[in-house]
Amino acid sequence: MSCSPIHDRAPVLIPAEFATEWLNSDQPLRNLVDNTLTRAGSMQEHIAATPILKRP
Repeated sequence: MSCSPIHDRAPVLIPAEFATEWLNSDQPLRNLVDNTLTRAGSMQEHIAATPILKRP
């Protein structure tokens, strides 16, 4: 799922069980982001984009 038609940046979905590690990690930033993206991949099946406003 791509959100590029809606927004120019992609949000990172942080699984609840990973939130503490995300906020308090001593990992290098690149490793933390990679780990987060790996864990968040399975969350895509739980989200949906729904338009709330029609634009001209």
